[in-house]
Amino acid sequence: MVGLSQIFQDSPFVLVCNKEKISSIEDLKGKTIGAWLGGNELPIRALCNKYDMDADLDVTLATQGTTIDGFLDGSFDAYSAMTYNELLLAYENGYTDDDLYLINMSDEGCGMLADMLFCNEEWLAENHDTAVKFLKATIKGWTYACENAEEAAEITYSYMDKENADYDHQLAGAAEVAKLVMPEGSDASIVGSIDKDEVQNTLDIAMEYEVITEMPAVEDVFDTSVYEDAMAE
Repeated sequence: MVGLSQIFQDSPFVLVCNKEKISSIEDLKGKTIGAWLGGNELPIRALCNKYDMDADLDVTLATQGTTIDGFLDGSFDAYSAMTYNELLLAYENGYTDDDLYLINMSDEGCGMLADMLFCNEEWLAENHDTAVKFLKATIKGWTYACENAEEAAEITYSYMDKENADYDHQLAGAAEVAKLVMPEGSDASIVGSIDKDEVQNTLDIAMEYEVITEMPAVEDVFDTSVYEDAMAE
């Protein structure tokens, strides 16, 4: 497999903490943290390691499902969240910024990149032009969605089961996703671009926790020629 484009420029992963229990990263010690186990807990492990805590001894990583119920009922002192979804659920359940302490994994250097576009290397060798056209259209779509978040939310909402959907949640989520695809201070030229330092940070964490057993060169993870050709047309 080979990467073609990096859609999210930053990690969306944050730890949402009840400020009454946790008001600093050091306060995580002895606490219960909701985590998506099976790989998605690696940023938490990296964070603990950075602050000289053992994620298996100094904190309790508890299985977190698709809700934040464990946080709402007090079972979790902190929980895993994406800025565009689970974090919003805390606000929708009445929490305010005064109630929460947020730990941003990207700010701590413990975030792992998500939402990249990739394909089979053998397929790419025979379909480079198709990949370029697909990526060009994808970048155009993401750019439009970031610049028109309300319309993007309306389109998404139109395809959802209305019994389990909330338009305001989709609108807030679209605005947060836009910050990941086109970070503040940037412009459309950054959409889909590949930051080698961020890729290397993700590889370092994956290597440290044995998701991968050999460290590849960043140049072998992405085929930048597809992105370069898409942006040149």
